[in-house]
Amino acid sequence: MNLFYQLFFRKFLFSLDPEIAHDLTCSILAQVEKSNLLRYVVSKLTQTKSKPISLFGLDFPNCLGLAAGLDKNGQFSGLSSALGFGHVEVGTVTPLAQTGNPKPRLFRYPKDEALINRMGFNNLGAKALVERLKLYNPKGNRISPIGINIGKGIKTSFENAIDDYLEAFSIVVSQADYLTINISSPNTPGLRNLHHKDFLDPLLCSIRNKNVEWAKKNQCLPLPCLLKISPDENFNSLEKIISLALSNCMDGIIATNTTIKRNPSLQTNLFETGGL
Repeated sequence: MNLFYQLFFRKFLFSLDPEIAHDLTCSILAQVEKSNLLRYVVSKLTQTKSKPISLFGLDFPNCLGLAAGLDKNGQFSGLSSALGFGHVEVGTVTPLAQTGNPKPRLFRYPKDEALINRMGFNNLGAKALVERLKLYNPKGNRISPIGINIGKGIKTSFENAIDDYLEAFSIVVSQADYLTINISSPNTPGLRNLHHKDFLDPLLCSIRNKNVEWAKKNQCLPLPCLLKISPDENFNSLEKIISLALSNCMDGIIATNTTIKRNPSLQTNLFETGGL
């Protein structure tokens, strides 16, 4: 299978515009997702031998997960689990559907085995994601945990950012095994300002209170919540962020999002803006 990919499919995909290649791949995987038989066959062909891991009340079949960004709209989370991923994170989703930044916005740099993107949280909206998960990979009937990554809308003002996160939380909480609070994309204007204490503390406090309220209402434990941070923060900033995450009962840190820095050791002149 890997030989077929290297000799044919990879060359075919690399002959296409990067975003077209991404969308085509997602469309194919989404069609396979709809077939229980195909998912079963895939799971048998790609069985892995790994030690299970337990974290924040969840059982992961192995330690290798699929990060957010590939399956933005939850089109093939069940198939990803069948392929052997120990967890799958979908999104980033926003409360409402949005088209993201203007194209082109995804760029390949093969010499450095790198990508730069400035997608801007393009997605079909949190409700569409939840409906797809309910239909094809519902909570309680999964091979591996599904995380849902949430962010603020590109047109939402910085002052109203918390409202977007709380609305997204309310929409996705019923289908998430864990939640990721994304404050670190470099491609949504002002988003990384949420790393500062004056903004981050009330955001995390609001999420925590909403989570506790939801748990009491449903007579269950609060949903595990993780904070996705930027790699471009200095050590002093990171210490403050971790302290706030701990004081607001976050269950973990996702390190990290893409970087806006360009290392001089890279072979290519990485002139495009966006996250590397």
